Amino acid sequence: TPSMDSAQSTSTPLKTVASALAEGRLTCAFQPVVSTRNTQMPAFYECLVRIRDRSGRLLPAAEFMPAIEHDDIARLVDRAILRKALRILSTTQRVRLSVNLSANGVGDAGWLSILESFASAAPGSAEFLVVEITESAVLDLTPEKLDFLFRIRELGCSIALDDFGAGHTSIGHLGKFRFDFLKIYGSFMDN
Repeated sequence: TPSMDSAQSTSTPLKTVASALAEGRLTCAFQPVVSTRNTQMPAFYECLVRIRDRSGRLLPAAEFMPAIEHDDIARLVDRAILRKALRILSTTQRVRLSVNLSANGVGDAGWLSILESFASAAPGSAEFLVVEITESAVLDLTPEKLDFLFRIRELGCSIALDDFGAGHTSIGHLGKFRFDFLKIYGSFMDN
């Protein structure tokens, strides 16, 4: 893609992400998420994954996540961003953060272990974390994945359905799990 440096531009998104993970170039951008009840005050800040390329530019998730979302490397990205968010939560008072969990990450025992360790070490802190899952994850909510989501909630986290309306999720799919937040796909809100 045009924003990648020359070494990465000939590389596949998978190789780009793998080298960013190995070199510690994964980072977060923070986007405020507002409630319809009070649009002046953020409800929380979403930790959006970015890759800092070797020239220092930030690559948005749209340039690499769609290509890796169903690959095992997506779980490694999910884990890395969770660790970054938890470090912030452990040092910051009263800030609520959210992290995206890829469709492949829902059910990841390694991701859950990181969260459980944090919740055990800092009781009550997990309530400041919102876990966002995509519509594609909702379409494939097996009993094991539902148990995974219930465990996240038991630890104190909130769970959001991200970009509702962007894909194939219908109102009927919402009955599988009671989400704490429903984030409506942006194009529906343009007018």
